[in-house]
Amino acid sequence: MHKLIAGLAAGLVVLVAAPVALGANVSVRVEGTPDTLLPRTATSTTTGTFTKDGSPSHLCARNSATGALEAATGGNWAGRWASFGDYEIQTIRGETHKSEANDASGTYWSFWLNYKFSSTGGCGTPMQDGDDVLFFPSCFGCAQEPTPLRIAGIPTSAAQGQVFGVRVVQYGVTFDSEFNATTTIAPAAGAAVNAGGQLFTAGADGIAHVRVDAQGVAGVRATKDGFVRSATEPVCVNCGTTPPPGSPGAADTEGPATTLGIKNGKVFSRKKAPRTLRGKVASDPSGLSAVKIRLLRKDGKKCSFFSGGRERFRKTHLCWHGAFFKIGDRANWSYLLPKRLGRGRYRLEAYGIDGVLNRGPIKRIGFRVR
Repeated sequence: MHKLIAGLAAGLVVLVAAPVALGANVSVRVEGTPDTLLPRTATSTTTGTFTKDGSPSHLCARNSATGALEAATGGNWAGRWASFGDYEIQTIRGETHKSEANDASGTYWSFWLNYKFSSTGGCGTPMQDGDDVLFFPSCFGCAQEPTPLRIAGIPTSAAQGQVFGVRVVQYGVTFDSEFNATTTIAPAAGAAVNAGGQLFTAGADGIAHVRVDAQGVAGVRATKDGFVRSATEPVCVNCGTTPPPGSPGAADTEGPATTLGIKNGKVFSRKKAPRTLRGKVASDPSGLSAVKIRLLRKDGKKCSFFSGGRERFRKTHLCWHGAFFKIGDRANWSYLLPKRLGRGRYRLEAYGIDGVLNRGPIKRIGFRVR
């Protein structure tokens, strides 16, 4: 069985979820086989549930990836309720990809969230403000499963006939024996970049030096064999300030800021000591790839750090030292500790990594449990 379907059927490991949102402002894009079926479209999810096949037991949250597809397409998709407890999307805007389990050459609709492979079903993936959802056909048994391209750096305006840079990246995904997915990113060397109807080629660094000869808003899009075409990005020609000739455009070079849910210097009683750690990562032009945290403890002369792998504190000879660990990729995050924190002084640190792997600044606070 294909690794995606197998992972869904197994249920996978569910991260501690953030509080359920009432709705979210998100974007949805659908790339079909011959061309784009739905360009990047801003939409808003709502509360409640819906059913696609009329069965009251087959409910899908409207504030989910599939709910966002329902809103963005006006319901122009179809699917069946699968054994893993979610809708298997089969047709979007008239294009069908419906593979049977015993068909090793079939295709199916895959989706990525914030340029990361999603191993959960669409109805089981809640939305937050700023989420970017991408649906595209993938395949069973093909030599290379398609993964997305993205234009990660481009100016908003340019001078007529002036050369400017467009930075293109390509994403990949690998899996370990437990079906944990790791998303990779690299320059899209050799990608074809269509700028205002003219074709250019990205170099080894993923940057294509392009120009647009006509005035007005020009669309810029990247393609490469084996990859999902990028979204079309607009560049306004002769609209104002322009970048230096040959520059890589508005490249995202800074990671997102993080805030924490505990006030610095706060003192807790033992009975009211925190068990759930919370925070929020600011929006970023490249989306969010990961959130990492570190929890350190000092009780008298004893020092320790919380191990995310072992889910317990481990002794260390160096106070205020220990490893960060990943807790997910959601902007509004929370992490549930095995039990309330015991007496001692604590330092909580966290940072976010954006979609092009820029690490944001480390946010740290100190608090005490007495």
